[in-house]
Amino acid sequence: MRTSVAHTFFVNAEFDRAIEEDRDDPPFVTLHALLSTGRRDEAHAVCQRMKESGLTHLRPELSAVRAVIDGRHADGAAAMQGALSRRSFKDPEGFFYWALTLMLLGDRPAALDLLQRAVAGGLNCPRAFELNPLLDPLRGHTAFSDMLTRVRAAHDEAATAFHAAGGRRLLGLP
Repeated sequence: MRTSVAHTFFVNAEFDRAIEEDRDDPPFVTLHALLSTGRRDEAHAVCQRMKESGLTHLRPELSAVRAVIDGRHADGAAAMQGALSRRSFKDPEGFFYWALTLMLLGDRPAALDLLQRAVAGGLNCPRAFELNPLLDPLRGHTAFSDMLTRVRAAHDEAATAFHAAGGRRLLGLP
């Protein structure tokens, strides 16, 4: 059964579990999990097996990831510029994955900008920002630290609201 659990494992840095659970086509979670753990040869093999997705909004990022894996950083940067130029795309989780691709391309300012857009769009999962090794180069930057503070506060606010509303009971949890 197709679920979003692979993304949950990914943001919790359980990369092998994310790969096991990734049922998407194309398998972006798998690609990013492999790249997050430095397994470029495996990521290259996944890219070789992938078929073109009918999801046109994913094509620029897929092209960028393929270019990163192949060491064609200029092509990857051009593909990401194509993705970023589309103002109709507003998915916070997508911005997070795109930011990881930009980190692989070495474009830290653009990656930080996309992370800010992801947070502004409602991505408030501290672990995603705390645990992914691709974000390590940003950890000393004030803008990243400030953003992480906002993410933690929004997460805590959501958790408080969930508990106050009896969220566990509503979900049938003990």
